[in-house]
Amino acid sequence: MTFVNLIGLRCAFFTVCTPACVLGVSGYQKKKAKELRCIFADLVATYDLSPCGMGKWRNAKGPHAAKQLERFYNYFPELSSRSLEEYSICSIHYNQINSDQFYEHIVGSVQEKKRSRLETSYADLAAELEETKKLLELARLENQELTN
Repeated sequence: MTFVNLIGLRCAFFTVCTPACVLGVSGYQKKKAKELRCIFADLVATYDLSPCGMGKWRNAKGPHAAKQLERFYNYFPELSSRSLEEYSICSIHYNQINSDQFYEHIVGSVQEKKRSRLETSYADLAAELEETKKLLELARLENQELTN
């Protein structure tokens, strides 16, 4: 990296120094939270969440929002692969991720789904075991007839 002193300002650049760099301003203009899409917007239908609401919008990358969102990565896997800089969070979802009641609801419904899958798996295994027992008994009877 090379440093150049332009008009009393130190400018760090790789190849070209832009006028924005000389002025000490990033070439990237930060978008306001209300201009970004809510990080939960496309998850509303998938997970039966409340639709986005009006009111105050916050940047998803804000320290508090980012920390709260991290708690939900296991329950909404899509969140973990998203760049927080590209999203905001609407007031409805911001309040939900800060609510222990919402968190417990999500954890509870995931546990219920797991329990339901286990019960279904157990029922399927029990039916398969009974079918196997019947087939073994038929094979035993056939072998017995062949030996007689």
